[in-house]
Amino acid sequence: MKRRPITTLLIAINIAFFALMMVSGVSLFAPTTTDIFLWGGSFGEAILLGQWWRLFTCMFIHIGVMHLVMNMYSLFYIGSYLEPLLGKTRFLVAYLATGLIASLMSFWWHLHSGIVGAGASGAIFGMFGVFLAFLTTKLIPKVARDALLKNIGIFVAYNLLYGLRQGVDNSAHIGGLLSGIVIGYLLYFTLIPRKKSV
Repeated sequence: MKRRPITTLLIAINIAFFALMMVSGVSLFAPTTTDIFLWGGSFGEAILLGQWWRLFTCMFIHIGVMHLVMNMYSLFYIGSYLEPLLGKTRFLVAYLATGLIASLMSFWWHLHSGIVGAGASGAIFGMFGVFLAFLTTKLIPKVARDALLKNIGIFVAYNLLYGLRQGVDNSAHIGGLLSGIVIGYLLYFTLIPRKKSV
């Protein structure tokens, strides 16, 4: 775990939030909309009334144990590749930035719909977006680039299609993914060696 401490920390925080929800009496498999709202889920009307912190806290709240497990597996997978490349600070900043943008996209898309949103998937899609950007550059060795690009592309496409189902917030996924691609290219220029002038 030495090479991915932020990934490990983020997973631990998500699990801790979920454990606290369970201890308070929230259902393991089917939390109610009220439960998710009370624990910090994103809700348009509340955000408009000044509860902007929900755009952040919703990233650490999950709607049942399966939602948590799937997201944490995906976070561990992408973090294992990206955190060693980015380093701790860049990885954390990218995660929180793409997660916040994903929350803003969801907020805008579902405004006045009565939907309460939650989950780390917007930020996770953001990190997949960062990785997709890197896979179109020379930062990743070509011998690994093509296979990884195919695998990541299939994963993202499948999850976006799965997100067409009712109850899945694809607006957050798309917001995270697109912002991740942009942030990935910006981060790329901080990672490539700079030529020294003589």
